[in-house]
Amino acid sequence: MIVYMIHKFRLDPKNIEEAKKYIKEFLEKKVAVIYTPPMWFVGANVSEEEILQMCFKLIDKCDVVAVCGEAESRGTIRELLYALEKGKTIKVFSEPNEVKYFL
Repeated sequence: MIVYMIHKFRLDPKNIEEAKKYIKEFLEKKVAVIYTPPMWFVGANVSEEEILQMCFKLIDKCDVVAVCGEAESRGTIRELLYALEKGKTIKVFSEPNEVKYFL
């Protein structure tokens, strides 16, 4: 199973640490996780729209979209709307320890 993880980022160290906790929980469940933080593209002269288009292609390839934590950023909302539009299964997790109930 491939899971696309939606989590806010914006280069905030707190967000990065929380995202790592979610990823660790998914990996412990032996679930393949796709998470594309925009920082991978910092300095690559890539626009936010181009990053989102890459994220949308990854969402197309996943089985489930996991919304992790507070998804209130412009990018996370667009990812979620795209996943809903494509009919993807959506799972919502408020805390990393909730992932243990994933399967």
